[in-house]
Amino acid sequence: MSAEAYITVLLGAIEEFEALHPQLHTRLILSIDRRHSIRTAESILDLAIRLQNTIGCGVVGIDLCGDPTVRPGGQVAVFTPVFEQASRAGLGITVHFAEAEASGSHDELRTLLSWNPGRLGHVIWEDEEAREVIAERELCLELCLSCNVQAEMVHGGFEGHHFGHWKDVKGPRISLATDDVGVFGSPLSNEYRLVAEHFHLDRPQICALARQGIEGIFAGEQEKQRLRDIMWKE
Repeated sequence: MSAEAYITVLLGAIEEFEALHPQLHTRLILSIDRRHSIRTAESILDLAIRLQNTIGCGVVGIDLCGDPTVRPGGQVAVFTPVFEQASRAGLGITVHFAEAEASGSHDELRTLLSWNPGRLGHVIWEDEEAREVIAERELCLELCLSCNVQAEMVHGGFEGHHFGHWKDVKGPRISLATDDVGVFGSPLSNEYRLVAEHFHLDRPQICALARQGIEGIFAGEQEKQRLRDIMWKE
């Protein structure tokens, strides 16, 4: 099965699901792996652009993922033209950011931020300069507690997770994520339970946290307002 055929199957499944559950919307982000060649990365971008305007559900962005030890020290800059073209095409950009010490070099963080991503995944080994940029740009941070703790990507258990830092920083929006349920056995609802337990958040604070992610979705203002209207109120 080709990549396009595979993604078409997924889009068809999403369309069928939304016909039965019109209040729940699902969109796809296609990933470029650090191990990919430039030709492969360009083919993924081409596919994302062609499928982004699918009626109803569709592809809304691209991501950089994969083994953080591959292309270290800013070598991911080889993908810069691909992500710049994605941005011009109106696709959202999210990247696995400072996921490991190997991917937290100054040069790499500057490169990834130069792509103007809307969302950053993990955000563990960032330096102080990157933190300032993240706050200034009010980026959305996809934080994965169970993944980071169980995989020993952070120190100090759940209480030592960097969610504790970012929850009090003005500017960035936090979107809890699982990365992923099948591997770490923690559905998204449990991630909210974990932050409530280990960071002493009450119900209004949890509801406010859940609403933060709305601002980071790869969708227009109409969809964001729809979610604001149906999400929990204070």
